[in-house]
Amino acid sequence: MADTRTTPLPITADQMRWLGGVLGLYALAKPPDPDNLAGILPHLELRRYPAGEKIIRENEPGRGLFVLRSGVVGVLREGKQLAELQAGSILGEIGFVTGAPRTATVEAQR
Repeated sequence: MADTRTTPLPITADQMRWLGGVLGLYALAKPPDPDNLAGILPHLELRRYPAGEKIIRENEPGRGLFVLRSGVVGVLREGKQLAELQAGSILGEIGFVTGAPRTATVEAQR
């Protein structure tokens, strides 16, 4: 069986609609046009992380943006949990936009 943490999984039309809705909420605008979303499809990867796995590590280079489709993650700084995020949350946006190192660790919880 392939390691789904490192092997991109196929993205369905329903998942693309969900992503469009989430991105529309964060942009404070209507959901993006499906044709525009199709343009980012080659850059998307669907991944699964088991509980305890670190998705983002504090102080590492800020590459990539994550949208939490399901489950719960913990946000930690210097090993102390600051927050718990659920489906619909966007992770890693500061480093993605600015190129700055990650400001916190994000760990899959369930």
